[in-house]
Amino acid sequence: MGKRSKTLQGANLELQEIEPLTQNQLRAFESDKNMVLHGVAGTGKTFIACYFAFDDMIKGEYEKLVLIRSAVPTRDIGFLPGTEKEKASVYEEPYKDICIELFQRGDAYQILKTKALVHFMTTSFIRGVTLRNATIIVDECQNMSFHELDSIIKDKSISTFYDNFIYSWRNSKKRYNYCR
Repeated sequence: MGKRSKTLQGANLELQEIEPLTQNQLRAFESDKNMVLHGVAGTGKTFIACYFAFDDMIKGEYEKLVLIRSAVPTRDIGFLPGTEKEKASVYEEPYKDICIELFQRGDAYQILKTKALVHFMTTSFIRGVTLRNATIIVDECQNMSFHELDSIIKDKSISTFYDNFIYSWRNSKKRYNYCR
């Protein structure tokens, strides 16, 4: 199958066609349901989820992509000066790289944010936020507390959870029973 590009209206960016590299990725590509993607680092979970989200936006199914991630550092780095946006920007780096790859432009992520086609938020301020006509990716779920996940699940219509989500929920019987 030859690679072709699709234009994301509103940003005039060309989404590059990608193909699955593994059997598990192929299963994700063949699914037409909401997904829980999990696996070890480097298996393409975030990349594939972003690709699907942008593809859905091109098809007109959603107007924007909302990326939700817990702002939990891997080690204590002390007080970070700056505004909420400046502090959260470090957690946006993976999405910037993904957008560069998917759109073949170094400024793709910034264009998408400027045009309000991508919105990044941490779980710190998710409660009570209404997200309309958006595809939502909840990233790095293994770093989230039960209360963060509970806020997201109760308030949002989630399209993709991934990154060790099942592992995090199975660590606690209470969490596992809640999920069933």
